[in-house]
Amino acid sequence: IRGALQSLSQRIIGSNTLVQGALADILQNTPKSFFDDTINQVQTNSELAYEKL
Repeated sequence: IRGALQSLSQRIIGSNTLVQGALADILQNTPKSFFDDTINQVQTNSELAYEKL
């Protein structure tokens, strides 16, 4: 099982060429509010996890 999982993980790691080609355009056209909201959510979740530990 371990060998099969390792083989599978090596096949799906990273983005495919379609995503790689579109990534610059995606990042340039994504509103700043999306990144701000994502960072705020990660911060809130990390603070909650810290409090629970």
